[in-house]
Amino acid sequence: MNAITIFYQALYVLGQICLFRARPTALPVSWALLAIFVLLDFALNVYHLAHIKGQIAIELSLFERCLGAGLSAAALIWMSYTLLAKRKLTPRIHKFLLAFFGTELMLTALAQFLVSVIGAEALPTVQLVLTLWRFAIQIQIVQFTFEAKLSQAILLLFGIILAASLPLWLIIGMNLPPQQ
Repeated sequence: MNAITIFYQALYVLGQICLFRARPTALPVSWALLAIFVLLDFALNVYHLAHIKGQIAIELSLFERCLGAGLSAAALIWMSYTLLAKRKLTPRIHKFLLAFFGTELMLTALAQFLVSVIGAEALPTVQLVLTLWRFAIQIQIVQFTFEAKLSQAILLLFGIILAASLPLWLIIGMNLPPQQ
């Protein structure tokens, strides 16, 4: 298959995963596409960390944003690989990461589109709905990939998210002003 066919097939399957109609196993194998998804996620995280200033009273340098986003992606990949290795399912890491990063990117694009169409006043509601939808999709991805029950999938997902969040918390925490 050529690269364009793989790309379109992956987008279609990711859309079906977002609609709960497909499993990560339906994704095509493409290391280049996975690298693109990880790099796009990295770039979006660097961008979002630049705009965190309104929520937290800190300003991160470009190096700190890149370091945080890179360590976060590396921690997510490492934790996913480790958990899959414990279950002896490491061959599934590629499609798991494609599904995880790909659906994240699709929902981020959808969120940007909805905010531009609906407006900023509906932002909290849109964010809440998309966050709940994102968790439901990610739970399903974890459930199918790890062959886990719903409760196990939720715990595995929280472990993966926690591992991915730790580098960001450390970098943000080191930049917080001391409390008086």
